[in-house]
Amino acid sequence: MVGRVKRIKVPDELRSRALAPRHLSPLAYLLFGGPMSVSDIADRIGVAPLAPAERKLFIDTLTAYEDGLTGY
Repeated sequence: MVGRVKRIKVPDELRSRALAPRHLSPLAYLLFGGPMSVSDIADRIGVAPLAPAERKLFIDTLTAYEDGLTGY
């Protein structure tokens, strides 16, 4: 599963951001598990809930990936 996620092209909107391998787990959960809340993803990957600014960045990042995958 991780190999498949690693082959996903980073959307142009995110190329300037400092994405790291740690971003693969949340992306993989959404890609293969379907929609889930930020809190559910945080629970699955074992991190504390996010502050509001961090939550917005997280959602914006995942939205850009989704848009890149669907071609929007």
